[in-house]
Amino acid sequence: MICLHGPSAVAFWLTSELPPSAFSQTGAPDAGSCSLRRSALREVRLSLPQIPTPLHLWVPPGANATGRDVVAHYGRLPRGSNCFSRIGPELCVANPELAFLETCRTLGFHDGAKVGGALLSEFGIDPFLKGGVFRREAVMTPESLAELIEEQPVLAGSKRAKELSAFIGPGAYSPPEVFLKLVFSLPMAKGGLAIPGIIANWSVPQSPKGKTVSGRDNLVLDLYQPDSRIAIEYDSDAMHFNRGQAAKDSSKRLALEEAGIKVIAITTAQLRDGGYLRAVGETIYAHMGRRFRIRSKNFPTEWKKLLAAGSSLAFLLDPMWVRQRMVEGEEARKRDYILTL
Repeated sequence: MICLHGPSAVAFWLTSELPPSAFSQTGAPDAGSCSLRRSALREVRLSLPQIPTPLHLWVPPGANATGRDVVAHYGRLPRGSNCFSRIGPELCVANPELAFLETCRTLGFHDGAKVGGALLSEFGIDPFLKGGVFRREAVMTPESLAELIEEQPVLAGSKRAKELSAFIGPGAYSPPEVFLKLVFSLPMAKGGLAIPGIIANWSVPQSPKGKTVSGRDNLVLDLYQPDSRIAIEYDSDAMHFNRGQAAKDSSKRLALEEAGIKVIAITTAQLRDGGYLRAVGETIYAHMGRRFRIRSKNFPTEWKKLLAAGSSLAFLLDPMWVRQRMVEGEEARKRDYILTL
């Protein structure tokens, strides 16, 4: 049995279409049933090409794991629980909560918050797709993470995960949404703009006139701050499948404005523009009837760190797999376009 752990397990869950509940649950194997033969490791790489080298594996006491392409994790595991999902006859993966604890130990605060936010959110990553994500059930919940931290406080990574859990939450549909929620909601001491009440993917019922404009009963906002009545919409060209989608987005904005909600769009390029993001934050403060003021001496340094971390989660995935899936997706879309001519 091979047991993926830490960053390798996180890479699996970020790209999995299925949650842990879809797999049989198991405890950790003993040394006698833990196989680390090179042929078995090669099989893992062939079946899971999205996971980069080196492979991070949980290794029981008494088992030997050496080599440049393997990182062994010998730490303790939760007592008396099935903390692995069996995803193959001889392959299991640490469940998202345990994998997150192990991974966030070695990440900076902002990267750790991005990873935690992504595992709590309702998207998976596939560079083949236009936009790079697909909708799915979240693989981890705030409750399941809190339960592991509270029941097993001595586990490695529990302290950092508990710190991060105060600033991450569910609901995002893409990595940029996870990042933007951090930008606007983190406290200033952590580099954020400290705007309270930011909600991801809030559903707004439409008035009869709004239904006429948008053609929908409800509109879902990427991010929403209810006190200011400002919606933040991530507006990436990659997310617009065609002109019809662009027209749909335009009607959505008109309907929201009819409902008295101001819409601010943020493009892919503006995700990296600290001046623009700060200006958006200042606008939200103004609409809340408050003045934006920096209230932490740590803000300038942490703000730069947050912007440098960016929205991408590709650092957890195999770069060759990412490039190959992107190329395959572009070629498939070109073929589909040609067939419509």
